Amino acid sequence: MTLLIQVWILGMLRGGTSLMLTSLGGLLSERSGVINIGLEGMMLLGAFAGAVVSYFTKSALLGLSAAVLAGGLLAYAHALLTQRLKVEHVMSGIALNLVALGVTSFLLRRLPDGIGSFSKVPSVPWWSLTIVACVLMGVIYVWLNYTPSGIRLQAVGNDAEKAAQVGIDPIKVRYFGVIASGMLAGLGGGYLSLAQTPGFSVNMSSGRGYIALAALILGRWNPFGAAAAALAFGLFYQAEEWMQGTPIFGVQLPTEFWLSLPYLLTVIALAGFRGRSKPPADLGKT
Repeated sequence: MTLLIQVWILGMLRGGTSLMLTSLGGLLSERSGVINIGLEGMMLLGAFAGAVVSYFTKSALLGLSAAVLAGGLLAYAHALLTQRLKVEHVMSGIALNLVALGVTSFLLRRLPDGIGSFSKVPSVPWWSLTIVACVLMGVIYVWLNYTPSGIRLQAVGNDAEKAAQVGIDPIKVRYFGVIASGMLAGLGGGYLSLAQTPGFSVNMSSGRGYIALAALILGRWNPFGAAAAALAFGLFYQAEEWMQGTPIFGVQLPTEFWLSLPYLLTVIALAGFRGRSKPPADLGKT
């Protein structure tokens, strides 16, 4: 039994680290008042950039740096669209997700096949990024609640007008929150292509950005809550791998059922949690 529990805990950490990193990133954006549906695209672009740079440079660390940079650049576009051009946040995020999917699919066909092969892309141990995610969880909590800059970010997310009246520049704060969210989502994507399953495939993030956003909501925009929810969803992802082909009470369930399990449980969890979570007051306002 002890061994079984250890296996499930390790599975939860392995399956949930990318979600944890991305949900912590989403928290920084949404605490500043910007909805970030684009987390999915930022993860995907980060995964792609990480695999490509790691493949050509033979350095997984450079690959991770590229993943962070790629996520940050796409997030900059989100900040530009929502804060300068006043595009509605959800529309901007969806557009960026489509751009990331199209660009990575197009480029993948024109690059060497080896980028899709785990044996040719240098990787890092998955647990090393799990440790990074846990450290970031604590750092973000302390920063948000006990430092002037963190409190300013929350003030902008709760009431941008009042924050401006006391000399805070809401636009500048939101740029920081959104770009930081993209960098963390990019790192989450880099985890997928350089640690969990080295190599890149089309639509590799497979909706994980949306699930990270759900974890953020279930975690009530709190770093510890978001991380805990992300790890719980990570366990579902791992269970999906373990349970495929395993009969339940003598019934062989189709593979599609197990593949859809994380998304199905996400919908159920959000429906059950409706109304119990209070977002930042200015969230989504352009």
